[in-house]
Amino acid sequence: MNLVRCFALVLLREFPGYGGQQSLRADDWKLVRQHLHPVNKNASPQGSRGLYNLARDPGETRDVSMQHPEIVARLDKLLREQHTPSKDFPIRALDGD
Repeated sequence: MNLVRCFALVLLREFPGYGGQQSLRADDWKLVRQHLHPVNKNASPQGSRGLYNLARDPGETRDVSMQHPEIVARLDKLLREQHTPSKDFPIRALDGD
């Protein structure tokens, strides 16, 4: 099943700065992964994840990932499937060292 077709709106963003970030907006949901590329080269990437319902919480103040593990799993799978490794802008947790 193509997960992208399950949503009307999908927007993927990846950024190696600020400790490495990845986010996916799918309809009213937004999954954010942070701390994927630590500045300290000796530190291991310790990713954190948050899920936000933008219809109810446009300011992204309430992480609802514990209440919606099935949505986290679907969006996390999409993030993994849609990521393309970059030699110029690597994200260590996603691309390795």
